[in-house]
Amino acid sequence: MNYAAEQSVIRSEFNGSRRFSNIFLAAAVSLGGFGFFLAGLSSFFKTNLLFFSDSSGISFIPQGIVLVFYGTVGSLLGLFLFLTVFWNVGSGYNEYNRDNQKNYSL
Repeated sequence: MNYAAEQSVIRSEFNGSRRFSNIFLAAAVSLGGFGFFLAGLSSFFKTNLLFFSDSSGISFIPQGIVLVFYGTVGSLLGLFLFLTVFWNVGSGYNEYNRDNQKNYSL
């Protein structure tokens, strides 16, 4: 007789999106998007808002506008990924109950 035959209730849990790889990806996308956004704003204001690179050679039309757009999209994507990790999307369990002959999922 195996373990599954002895138990009347078997519960199998599975992880969601709360993993180190997802947190690292969300941080990388957010920082990259924020950097693009600051580079686009630097070209608009004709000042250097980035402390690690010089963006004075970028003209606002069309490169700066594209940088601001990609920076906004990247920052929103990073926010989405952080919220997915925070809410732990995809986690839950399956419960198999032999007494009631029912399966429960969450």
